[in-house]
Amino acid sequence: MYNIDYQKCNGCAACLETCKSGAIYLLNNKAQIDQSRCTECGACVEVCPNDAIKIVQTEQQQYPVSINPSPRQSIMSAVKSSAIAVGSALLPVVISKLGSLLSSKLENLNRPSSPANQNFMNSGMRIRNRSRRGKKQ
Repeated sequence: MYNIDYQKCNGCAACLETCKSGAIYLLNNKAQIDQSRCTECGACVEVCPNDAIKIVQTEQQQYPVSINPSPRQSIMSAVKSSAIAVGSALLPVVISKLGSLLSSKLENLNRPSSPANQNFMNSGMRIRNRSRRGKKQ
């Protein structure tokens, strides 16, 4: 858990800009940490020019349930943090590509079809109409 020394905090917002989980916000020109959103990455501690952010050990951190996490837990934790990093890096690229794809599809929908396409579509109608003429209703 991280704690802010409000006497040292000058409200420069360096920590706020660095926090990727959005856990830090300013209130009365002092940084605040939303502990429920904090991932405890430590980035805020590194950028604070006044050394106002400190790690505070909670009782749970002092007495962990499991001293040595199982290999499965370690692997899952590594996979989760890697997936988040990769996903964060790829998201802007994916959104850009999807936007380009959607815009080209919309342009094609608004563009009148070529005469060759219209002839092809009309030929299907003629064949269907011919086959209906012979049937009694």
